[in-house]
Amino acid sequence: AAGQAVVAVGFGMIVYAYSARTGDPLWVTGLAGFPAGSRIVSVRVWPAGVTVGVARGQLLAGAGSKQRTVLLSARKGHRLRSYPAAPFGGAIAGTRQSTVVLGPGTVTSYQNATGKVIWSRATGQASEGWRSDGGHLYVAVAAHGPLGAGPVTALREISLRGGAERIIHPAGSPFQGRLTAVLRGVALFSGPSGTSAYSSITGSLLWQRRDAVPESADVIRGVFYLTTSSGNLVGVQPSSGRVVARVPGAEESTSSGASGVYGV
Repeated sequence: AAGQAVVAVGFGMIVYAYSARTGDPLWVTGLAGFPAGSRIVSVRVWPAGVTVGVARGQLLAGAGSKQRTVLLSARKGHRLRSYPAAPFGGAIAGTRQSTVVLGPGTVTSYQNATGKVIWSRATGQASEGWRSDGGHLYVAVAAHGPLGAGPVTALREISLRGGAERIIHPAGSPFQGRLTAVLRGVALFSGPSGTSAYSSITGSLLWQRRDAVPESADVIRGVFYLTTSSGNLVGVQPSSGRVVARVPGAEESTSSGASGVYGV
């Protein structure tokens, strides 16, 4: 992970930090006190700290693994706090004063200096059914529980600044597919029927593409990137679905489906 001042690398149970300006080593911190077999599964850099996701006793984060988020000082690498984390969750926002952690069943804002809870909201078993954008967390609520087998019947929007909560219901039938991305007021869902875009304000359907699946998002330009059935990568406007960028696909990607874009 990289921030304005620090670049952090996690390997095994050791975190290495370097200057983002010069590349010089800053500090090395080992994470002790975890069961054998534990591994670092994520590293994120915030203005005042580095958060490290650790899967305890599991090589990879799975449905049954227990995870923790460890907060380190960005300047010295000192271990400050440790919080319970959900699989594929952990730290999702951070400032110089606080860190927001998606845990098992809740999303909680903690004060960096003391570890005191500033606010906390229930999310259910969010796991992968969440995305964040524009200072908000979006959690999918399914028919048979937060991540049940049924269709997504609502989105829970939680402010990452103050914890204010709002429920977004689809206009008419349930959201089609699985929550994939949220960008500039548009929630993207994908499934067997292709890609569907909904307003994260009203829940109304904005557009659909049955020939494409989501790949990534450019948060600077405000563009969703989709891979079409013909193997092309297209960038579309969130609100309209209009194509504003196009990259021809490689022959091997259309035949095997193994290639894709990580990020823009």
